[in-house]
Parts: sequence; structure tokens; C-alpha cells
Amino acid sequence: MTTWYRLVHPALRPEVNMAVDQHLFLEAEQGRLTRPVLRVYQWSVATLSLGFHQAHRRAVNRDRAAALGVEIVRRPTGGRAVLHDEELTYSVVAPLDPPFSANVQHNYDDLARALHLFSERVAPGSTIYKTPEAPDPVQRLGGAPCFASLSAAEIAAQKKKLIGSSQKVGKHAFLQHGSIPLKDTIDKLEAVTDTALPMRQYMTHLGELCALSGRPIPHTAQLVNHLFQAFSEVFQVDYTDYPDPQALPQVLDLAQSQFKNPEFTWRK
Repeated sequence: MTTWYRLVHPALRPEVNMAVDQHLFLEAEQGRLTRPVLRVYQWSVATLSLGFHQAHRRAVNRDRAAALGVEIVRRPTGGRAVLHDEELTYSVVAPLDPPFSANVQHNYDDLARALHLFSERVAPGSTIYKTPEAPDPVQRLGGAPCFASLSAAEIAAQKKKLIGSSQKVGKHAFLQHGSIPLKDTIDKLEAVTDTALPMRQYMTHLGELCALSGRPIPHTAQLVNHLFQAFSEVFQVDYTDYPDPQALPQVLDLAQSQFKNPEFTWRK
């Protein structure tokens, strides 16, 4: 059995959450982090995260976001807008060594097995989504939120997205992080993204899955334990705690110079 790092954070500021993930990625990319890190965290304020390459003008209504107290941050990974509110976020940072590789879909497929086991432990009814024969037309809508369409190896329930993830691969490491909605925040998502799509047709959340199976949704600490246990079983690993990096000067610098910097957030 191999050992991964475990890192659990309480609710942090948006720029700090992204800075920690980016810091871990850089540590692995530069060879200082030699084993995977599984991190689970939450957000101290409702936040809409934009994909690294996403054009904000088609993705967010800034006035509505401000009125609803929703902050905006740009992720270091690709993909589309995600609302982080009443949810858990996971991230995996790892060198490009087995079981992982430089192939994005390979990593998605591997991590999906653990995410699916986690969701089934919480409440049955989820599946690992397979690539459809015909492309989803919603994927061609540039301003559509992440949860408006399913991609291969994402976790779905009743043909709706349950867990949404995004990934980036470097020369020596990769970062994948994703949102696990716990409650219904769809009205807020529709408002801040200004989407005309009826998002309840496209996304669901763990609370709904639990209700359908007649189970109460577990407390956050129980969900975190379920998530680590699922990864442990799928990848046959145990854990050692990773030293909390959030107060490191390089993390604080990333938070301020990149992820809280308007020039970065609104650059596209």
C-alpha cells in the first residue's frame, strides 16, 4: 500500500483556495512534491469560479453577482463557470507517475472511480458518464455554466451532472479539482451566470440524491471521511497529513498577485 498526502481545509477565501491548489501543482511540477495530495475544502464566501481560458463577458453577470454577495475568481484549470456555495470542493495534485499520466482523459477516468464510489456511499443512484455518440449541443454555448453539460467520466445521477471537475496537465504533474454540490443553489447560479438554460434539467446535488433514497445528507465531516475512504479503497492507499501551506509566503503571494488580481480575473 502506498501513501498519499491528506489535506483538509476549513472555509477559505476564494483567492487562497486557488492559490493553495496552484502552489501544490507547482510543487509537484518542480519535483518537490513526489506523491499525490488529496485536498478537500470549502469557501468562506459564495464564489463563482471561471475557467482559465473562459471569457467572463459571456459567463458572469457582475452586477447580479455583486448584489447577491457572490465573489469571482479565475481558476488555474480550464472549463466553465462553477458556483461554490453549499458544496465541497476536492482537488488532486500528483506527479505524472502511475497510476496517473499526461493523458487528461486517463486521469479523469481514474479519479472518476473514486468519486463514484464516494457518491454511492452517500446515496445510491449515480453513474460514471460515458461519452455520447453525438456531442451535447449545450457544450457549444460558450457562456453556459459547467454543470449545464456532462463530459466523459463525470459523475451523473438521473442524466444530470452531480460532480463537475476540471484539470490541467503540466510537464511533470497535474491538478484536477471539482465541485460536489450539497444543496440546491440553482437559482443563484442562474442569476449570476445570466444563463437562459433551465439548470434544474442539467444538474443535481447530493442532497437531492439522498432525499430520493430516503437518507439524510451526512454532516460535512462525514462526507469528508467518505471521500478519503473512497480514494483509499480505489487506489489502495493510506494517508499522511500534508503540512498546511496556506500561510506560506509563496501561497500568499499567489493569492494576491494572481487570484485576487483584477487583471487576471477579468483578463478575458
